Amino acid sequence: MLNDRQKGIIQAVEKLFPHAEHRFCLRHINENMKQRFKGKAYKDLLWSLATSTAVEFFEEKMNELKTFNTDAQLWLSNIPLKHWSKAYFSSRAHSDSLFGIADCSLTLIANALHFVITLIAQGI
Repeated sequence: MLNDRQKGIIQAVEKLFPHAEHRFCLRHINENMKQRFKGKAYKDLLWSLATSTAVEFFEEKMNELKTFNTDAQLWLSNIPLKHWSKAYFSSRAHSDSLFGIADCSLTLIANALHFVITLIAQGI
């Protein structure tokens, strides 16, 4: 299961699917992080942390973030690692996706809606 960390969703997934692998959408983590910590460097470090497949590399990048900004490192450390970093994913899951399919679908829907509105505006 992959979601955007809303408390109601987290509790529902834990209750309905107690043995499911539960992950958080990296795009949403990044959006939340951007509210407090501005700049491309944070996004790049977050991506490096999330895609690290070895704990050692993850720790190296986390130390890099701590050196760059201790508050950002503490903020990110409060999100359970097993939910957003490949280095801490269990081997049970059959996917290592960091983004929800809904994000892809929403982009497609938004583009289609824009196309329809454009056609209407043009009088077709």
